Amino acid sequence: MDLLLILTYVAICTVIFKVFRIPVNEWSLTTAGLGGVFLIAGLLLLMNYSHPATTIATTFYRTTPIISYLRAPIVEVPVQPNVRIEKGTPLLVLDDTEVQNRVQELEARKALVVADFDAKQEAVKEAQANVQAANAALQLAQTRRDDAATLVERDVASVASLEFRDRELETAQASLASAEAALRSAELDVGAQTASGQSAQIAEIESQLAQAKWELDQATIKAPADGYVTSLAVRPGFMARRIAPSMVFIEEQPNQVIASFLQVHMQRLQVGDEAEVAFLGIPGRIFKGKISAVIEYIPEGQVAPSGEIISPEDRGDPGRMNVIIDLDEDMREYALPGGSYGQVAVYTDYFHHVSIIRKVLLRMQSWLHYLSFDH
Repeated sequence: MDLLLILTYVAICTVIFKVFRIPVNEWSLTTAGLGGVFLIAGLLLLMNYSHPATTIATTFYRTTPIISYLRAPIVEVPVQPNVRIEKGTPLLVLDDTEVQNRVQELEARKALVVADFDAKQEAVKEAQANVQAANAALQLAQTRRDDAATLVERDVASVASLEFRDRELETAQASLASAEAALRSAELDVGAQTASGQSAQIAEIESQLAQAKWELDQATIKAPADGYVTSLAVRPGFMARRIAPSMVFIEEQPNQVIASFLQVHMQRLQVGDEAEVAFLGIPGRIFKGKISAVIEYIPEGQVAPSGEIISPEDRGDPGRMNVIIDLDEDMREYALPGGSYGQVAVYTDYFHHVSIIRKVLLRMQSWLHYLSFDH
């Protein structure tokens, strides 16, 4: 970069000396040299501070270890490594016999508890109907006894008939008392079961049933996003375990680049600034984008909890700030692996016209990528 600016300035000075026939002497050469120093230094200062660039930039991707929640035999592996699949595609199918049996057992237990409770509620309704019938019989017996008493007073009926009606009334009263006792017993049975046991028992069974159904869903492990499977370490018949991943899922990489800049640039870089990226794997091309996020924390400042006091002598070198750049062009049409190296230049709103120098330099670097050799 410095050499390019120097050569450009020398070429311009040569043309000026020739066109305007400026004499070449110690004064003209000194003036041209000092002018070049100040001009190039000023341009470099403005460009490096207001339009920073970095060679520490890569595309990135996320990996997810696929770990089975269930410990069960694998019955099917319906995917192939390094073949693109869509979100929701089954990755592993486990033997769900044990979980299915538990679901059926809990459903049967719940049905029995509910049926028992319903039967007791029906018993309460039947007892209430018996009480109503006993009340009606008592009222009828009371009416007949009163009628018999009236007839005895008028000497129309015998005392024996009144005694019969008295016994009939006593029987009706006893029947009502028995029906009311049965009703109270049924109500107490249902009330006690509802308050202290039955509802809690159903809630417990439903909780266990929900957990069992969730585990049943886990018997088929599905892709969490669009992407690829790699490090496929299992086959049908293997035992899936919670402590070891059966495979690694690579989420389809976003159309993004993460770039690291020196801390001196943190006052210039803002979300929305234009950026350009030159990839080593795609020489001669420049990809445009914008900064979508400026990471507010630097890894070197991370402090892990421990029992030791942090010593200033243990501090590392000054870290870099990271920014995420969203590319405008869809990168899926290029054979660009995740983690590919790139060079990034960001163009801020400060001294906008100076950015042309950075753009020229980045394009020269992109063409020079054709000359990269494997040492």
